[in-house]
Amino acid sequence: MAGSSSLTQTLAVCSIIADIETDADGAVDMLDHYAAWLEGATQAQPFLRRRAQRSIEAGLATAED
Repeated sequence: MAGSSSLTQTLAVCSIIADIETDADGAVDMLDHYAAWLEGATQAQPFLRRRAQRSIEAGLATAED
């Protein structure tokens, strides 16, 4: 993903946010994958990256409970 355009990375980050926030129970199995992918999305919009990171962290915290 690191070689993808900033627009492609931003759209993918939006997809992660939408998946987690609309189907948190279904996305729980993908959280580790999303977190790893997000690290490579360095050209995505920063505020969306932060929002995705918060969503992932919240999902991981919920999954641990």
